[in-house]
Amino acid sequence: LFLAFNCIVKAQPSFIQKKIFLPKSYTANSRDVIETTSNNYVMLGFTIDSIGNQLHQRMTLAGLDQNGNLTWRKSYGNNNFAYTQYIWSAGMMIKKNNFLYTATTFGDSNSLQPGVLVKFNFAGDTIWQKKYYEANSQLYFISVAPTIDNGFLITGSVKSNTTTLIGLYLLKTDAAGNMLWRKKIYKTNNESQYAYKVVQDSLTKRIILIGTQEIGATADCANTLILDSLGNIITQKSFFGALPGIIDLIQTNDKNFITVGCIANGPVINTFPTSKSALVKFDINGNILANIDCDTFTLVNWFNNIVELKNGDLILGGTYSAKFNQALGLN
Repeated sequence: LFLAFNCIVKAQPSFIQKKIFLPKSYTANSRDVIETTSNNYVMLGFTIDSIGNQLHQRMTLAGLDQNGNLTWRKSYGNNNFAYTQYIWSAGMMIKKNNFLYTATTFGDSNSLQPGVLVKFNFAGDTIWQKKYYEANSQLYFISVAPTIDNGFLITGSVKSNTTTLIGLYLLKTDAAGNMLWRKKIYKTNNESQYAYKVVQDSLTKRIILIGTQEIGATADCANTLILDSLGNIITQKSFFGALPGIIDLIQTNDKNFITVGCIANGPVINTFPTSKSALVKFDINGNILANIDCDTFTLVNWFNNIVELKNGDLILGGTYSAKFNQALGLN
């Protein structure tokens, strides 16, 4: 199953759901979809494809028409250059100046794990690809965002080959993907941190970074960092509770910020903590403007994505488990 495609067709409002099975793909999943031109969409995901007698882990782009029908497919990578994904990514692709960009991770034939920034046209053809290596470390790129000076910010995590400690990773490039600077942010008490999304404020040039951090041996909590334009920490906040905490982040039309995820301090069910979806709106200094939790506690109940419409309304999507509370398994 590659896609369950839900859209509102502008000329004739309707609900469209599609399941697309890709030929020669052993498994396939979608991680993001963007409208490129009117009623045309490009979807990005990851597939395990059968090529000859081998299975290859690849990055796949697919074109869709206004009814969700597959119009083309482009796949990249092989066992010597295997693209990988990270489960908590909340949208992996951006559209900028009539091109598409994604940041992800790959494993090469030398057993190294660098990050990569890829530029595509709307037909899914690769325009260029930039690789970023970190000495004696593995990189986990999660998302990319445009900067106010026409470059890019890429965020994710970094893990040294000599330790289990994971730190935040932030990289800035120019418009051509050339690295300008990078930051590795570690906690001082040997606890790991993970970064999921980054946004640069258009007024102050400050950088907002969200993710999770370890607290002690068994607990994780949400993590929000406000950085200056060079990636230095100004302040650090924790708006939600335990993992998965914060997952997505946007800057709203009023130049504030909304982050979404979950509160995970509900009753324990069969040794599993329960959660419910939540959002927090805050200003550029990290002051909370709104703090809203939604629905009821269950095993899995969290927001994964948020979009603001032109009129200021919000659309939020996420994951919910109904069966587990009735002892019917996880769904």
